[in-house]
Amino acid sequence: MEAGNKGRVKSITILGHRFGVSWKKASELERPSELTQEALAALGKHFVLYGECWPEDGLIIINSELRGSVAAETVLHEVMHILCEFTGANNLFQRGKEEAVVQALSNGLADVLRRNKGFRGLFEPGGGAVVSKSKKKPKY
Repeated sequence: MEAGNKGRVKSITILGHRFGVSWKKASELERPSELTQEALAALGKHFVLYGECWPEDGLIIINSELRGSVAAETVLHEVMHILCEFTGANNLFQRGKEEAVVQALSNGLADVLRRNKGFRGLFEPGGGAVVSKSKKKPKY
């Protein structure tokens, strides 16, 4: 993963494929095609597009107005969409259901990563073995 100015990610590797991460103003992002003009009108000023991904183009685009954990969670959210596409998991969802599943999983995973700092180390080389120095037997 390559970070750019302001700590923003510029690229990320997903399942061996390198994706560029571009940061654009909300007005420059495309509106999801499944949102009709009527639906957009109903959402009104409260509708904010956080990000989008283009797996076939190797591109993730994030709303540049997002900051901190919201920006990080949005990148994770778009990564989850790409994982669904590359693994074929998107074929398991009824039309329109992928978004709800990705939202739930990305929010949950972000919370786990945020609350468990040592968890990420388990994925580093040699980090999978957990050795306890305690002589006590664990309670199950």
